[in-house]
Amino acid sequence: MIVPHDVIRMKIKFFLIECFLLFLAGCWSPVNLTYESARTVNKGEVELQGNTSGYYSLLSSLVSSSSEINSNNDNFGIKIGYGITDFYTLKARYERITWNFATDYYLFDLSEMKYLNYFEIENKFKFKNANVAIGIPLQYYSFTKVNGINSGYFCVDPRAYFTFINTSNSVELNVVPKVHLIFLEEIIIRPAISIGLGLSDDLDKWAIRPEIGFNGCFSFGVGLNVNIFQLLKIDKSITDN
Repeated sequence: MIVPHDVIRMKIKFFLIECFLLFLAGCWSPVNLTYESARTVNKGEVELQGNTSGYYSLLSSLVSSSSEINSNNDNFGIKIGYGITDFYTLKARYERITWNFATDYYLFDLSEMKYLNYFEIENKFKFKNANVAIGIPLQYYSFTKVNGINSGYFCVDPRAYFTFINTSNSVELNVVPKVHLIFLEEIIIRPAISIGLGLSDDLDKWAIRPEIGFNGCFSFGVGLNVNIFQLLKIDKSITDN
C-alpha cells in the first residue's frame, strides 16, 4: 500500500524529470558552436570561415511520431574576421537556421515558423603570452514566418576560449564555456559549452574544426577556417598603402 508521503515523493520525482527533459529540449536551439580557438587574427589580416551543424534534443525525439532521431534545426553559416591588432579581432557571422520539426512536434506549435536568420558581431581579445581569449558577441535572431511577418530578439553571449596546441602546430583542443543571455520579455540565462578540435598541417593558415556542444540541446558541426593572408602569403604592407 502506498502511503501519502510516498505519493508526494513520486510526484516530486516525476516533476523533476519533466523539468530536466524540458531543459534538455527547449522549443528552439540557440547557436552554440563557434569553430574557434583562442587565436586571434594578426593585425591587417583576414580570416574566412564556413560551417554546417545540427542541433538535437532528447525531448523532441521522445515526442516525435518518428522512430528516427532527427535534428531540431540545421544550420549553415559563414564568418569573416579582421585583425584590428594582433590581439584584438573583430568578426561578423551569419547563419541560416532551418527548423525540422515544425509539423512533427507535439508539445509546441511552431507551424508558423519558416526559418531564422542569425547575425553576430564579436569582439575577441586574446591574452598576451597565453592561449586564452575572451569574446563578447552581440547576436540577433530574425524570424520569418510563413505569413511574411518578421520579428526577432537580441542576445549577448560572453564566452572564454581555452586552447591546447601540440608542438607541431597541427592539432589543437579548444574548450569554450559561455552563457547565452537572451532578451525576450525577461532575460533568459542559459549556460553552455562547446569542445572542438583544430586539424591542419599549419593551424596559422587553415584548419578543419569539428565541434560538439551542449546548451540544453546537443549539437555537432564542422567548420573550415582559412587565413587568406597566411595561406596566400600576401604581404600586409601592400594593403596598408
